[in-house]
Amino acid sequence: MFNIKIPKINNKQEKNGLLAIVFALLFFSIFILKINSSVLLAVSIFIIMFIFTKQYSWVLLCLAPPALSLGLTFSLPITEQWRYDITLAEIFILVVAFDFVINMLFRMFYELKFSLLNYALAFYLSIATLSGFYAHDKQLFLAGLKIPVFALLAYTLAGYYLRTAERIKWFMAGLLLTAVIISAQIVFLFYANGFSSRFFFDRSSLSVPIGAIAFASSILVMIIPVLFSFSLTQIKNYVWHAMSIIAFTLGFIAIFITLGKGAILSLAIGLGFLFLALKHKRYYLFLISVTIITVLSLLFSALFANIFERLTAVFIDNNTRFRWREYKIIWRIIKENYWLGVGMGQQLHYYSLWLYPGYQQLANNMVLQMAMDLGALGLAIFVFIATALRKIVKKAFVRASDYYPVLLYGICASIIASFFNGLVEVTYFGLAYAIIFWLLMGIIPNVHIYEKHFSYNH
Repeated sequence: MFNIKIPKINNKQEKNGLLAIVFALLFFSIFILKINSSVLLAVSIFIIMFIFTKQYSWVLLCLAPPALSLGLTFSLPITEQWRYDITLAEIFILVVAFDFVINMLFRMFYELKFSLLNYALAFYLSIATLSGFYAHDKQLFLAGLKIPVFALLAYTLAGYYLRTAERIKWFMAGLLLTAVIISAQIVFLFYANGFSSRFFFDRSSLSVPIGAIAFASSILVMIIPVLFSFSLTQIKNYVWHAMSIIAFTLGFIAIFITLGKGAILSLAIGLGFLFLALKHKRYYLFLISVTIITVLSLLFSALFANIFERLTAVFIDNNTRFRWREYKIIWRIIKENYWLGVGMGQQLHYYSLWLYPGYQQLANNMVLQMAMDLGALGLAIFVFIATALRKIVKKAFVRASDYYPVLLYGICASIIASFFNGLVEVTYFGLAYAIIFWLLMGIIPNVHIYEKHFSYNH
């Protein structure tokens, strides 16, 4: 993915230069521009944080998913009427991105090659940015623009910084921790509601720090398949293997108790692919899955009764009836703006007008969301990104041909599960989901390095 030549440079000289930039920024801002003090302080802390963490920039990428699961958010006042909310994970990624740019400036890369997927995401960002010229609400536009921005950053930075077997291993450890945290939050919420019907049939009103439980469940659907593959690569390391299986089990349980039809079926499809792909470990996956489902059915018989009720009522429950009404509004938006869409983030403006005043939920279908945002051009971009991703995966299998690509199969299972889940839930257009997904995609070009060191049959 990257082909980089880096000449040597004095780190002390680099740090001194950056500190000079900080003080110059402070002087220029205070005495000339008179920038808001809180914004100035945030920028200064950001740069100082970069200076003292740049040797461990890759660690920040590993910590980004767990930080998202904790829901740590900061609010920056931009104007008297507008406060910009930013998560700790976004700060981590921006710090690493700053390091990436500084490396280019100070170390003067002579050669830096990007993959087709980098160009596809960059094109998506360019078109999304241009949609701001016809967007009605600029705040909604900036919120929507975060998706292509952090998709491009997460994928590019993961490919550049997570280039060794150990770094990929610790990134997977970050996903493991993320799954445990989100699962624990869902299970706690489940018990806090005491098996009430509200938990079963009013899921949209319940949330955990990362978002609504349906959104949190979607993130688990994406993570769980690759965690199982990761556990197989660590089968000789009992501690890592046990932790991975525990995380897989907790995530499996959490997805089931959320009672999401789309999440459960998508997970089944993803694990089904994994069952077919991992020929030598089919019995292991089958045994673990059957054991978990059996224990769940014995301990939570009422829960399984509600799952059956939701599946049999798929076309008549309140949630499904609302979806049909939502799809009618979506079709109206697309029909009236079919070439260029309404602009990034503007769908919420139309939802508030035509669906419910103040309604702030994205569409429960990634294809329709893209069509609303950027119209037919957006759908073409979607195909472009999907094609580029397929090419990256295909090339990764070629590179890993000397090893049994267990982790790569797990990533493919996660892609498949997230694709099907994205047809019925908010996934790729939720910022937390997008960051985790594209960080995971970013390690694909380097996954053969991990397979060489940690493949269970190595």
